[in-house]
Amino acid sequence: MLQWYLFRARVCSERKVSQQVEAMGFSTFLPQIQKDDKSAKLKPLFPGYLFIRLDPYQTGFSSVLRLFGMIDVVRTTGELRPVELSIVVNLRRRCQLQPQLQQPEPVEMPKPGESVVFSHGAFHDVEALFQEMSDDARCRLLVKLINRQHEIEVPLNTLRL
Repeated sequence: MLQWYLFRARVCSERKVSQQVEAMGFSTFLPQIQKDDKSAKLKPLFPGYLFIRLDPYQTGFSSVLRLFGMIDVVRTTGELRPVELSIVVNLRRRCQLQPQLQQPEPVEMPKPGESVVFSHGAFHDVEALFQEMSDDARCRLLVKLINRQHEIEVPLNTLRL
């Protein structure tokens, strides 16, 4: 049965892990807060933690735990226990009521092995294969140049699906 679980991720990797989990077809919730009035940048409300809605007894659970940046699921007395739905609902409601607390806009992220095209820059209209996200804004691609495949790292916003 699908329920919300709390996961530990490396600090500063929460967004990347969230994007990877969503690309696998699971729902995530990463509450964020604007730390100061000067910066519009959002930071995780609970650094190193995110909520994921899944069934731990299905095959996808182990692949979530193997993601780069993922540490483990939070356990209670050594056992898997879901987070009470009311906690997630109240956090979501609080994020909606307070503009400084909000969920980031979902980014359409390609799946590993999917073909992408550069939208601008030196490789404009060149096709590549998406490999993985390397951080919040950059990804690794395989590009065929001079009859060889090369792995490169580029900003995600330079691509289109």
